[in-house]
This record gives sequence, structure tokens and C-alpha cells, in this order.
Amino acid sequence: SISELLPYRTYNVDVYARNSAGKGANSNVSFRTNIDYPDKPTGVYTGNKTASSLLINWAKADHFNGPTKYMVLINDLTNGSIIIPPCTTAVGDWTDKLSTECNVPGLDAYWKYDIVVEAITFDERVGELTKSSEKKTFITAE
Repeated sequence: SISELLPYRTYNVDVYARNSAGKGANSNVSFRTNIDYPDKPTGVYTGNKTASSLLINWAKADHFNGPTKYMVLINDLTNGSIIIPPCTTAVGDWTDKLSTECNVPGLDAYWKYDIVVEAITFDERVGELTKSSEKKTFITAE
């Protein structure tokens, strides 16, 4: 048993048998560990805001637990029945490729919106794993 392996990493292991007669031939085994839940998005704030858009930012994840994309979910606080399409980032395939912002266009001027940022990892073997930020309220510019 091998323990303390990091998620979504490829490992190469040399395996051989040993007994009183000595060591047998090596066999190299390669495997990739499963994805894990992404880091919860933290430090959510709005960088640039206009009358019709919000640039939502968050802190860079500390750990890479598999290919990760982010979705910014927007809720109109005045009229909750209005459907606002989420802002979705590209999939980052390593820590330095993970997104830390998403621009949300098509909003109303000087309007309150609840924002939640979801981090999502996905793998065919495991499926989709999601962690969400705390809900924050932002107001567009006048």
C-alpha cells in the first residue's frame, strides 16, 4: 500500500520480488491518482465594475486537485426570477493555469447581485466535484 499520494498525479513505481534467493526482475508500473475536490474559492471581490458588468475575482487556489474550471453564479436580488447566465472560465490543467477572474456582462446599472463562485473538477472515473465560495453581494456602477 502506498499512502499520502497527491490527487491527479502520475506516479511511476518499480516493483520487484525479493526472497532468500535474491531480487527478481523489475517491472515498472505507471498510474494516475483520481481527482479530488477543488480548493474552495476564497477572497471573492469585484475588481472592475461598470454600469452593466462586474469583474469577479478570487484568490488563486493553493492546491491542484485535477483539471478545474470556475463558474460564477449570479442572482438578481430585486427580481430573483430573472435568469442570468453563469460566467464560466476555461479549464485549468495545472496550478499556474487556474483562473482567478471572470467578467459578468449584461447586468443592470446600480443593481444588487448575489455572487457565488464554484470551483469544479471533473474526471470520467469520478464525475464532477464542486466546492462553492461564500455568497457575496455586489452592486454595479451607476
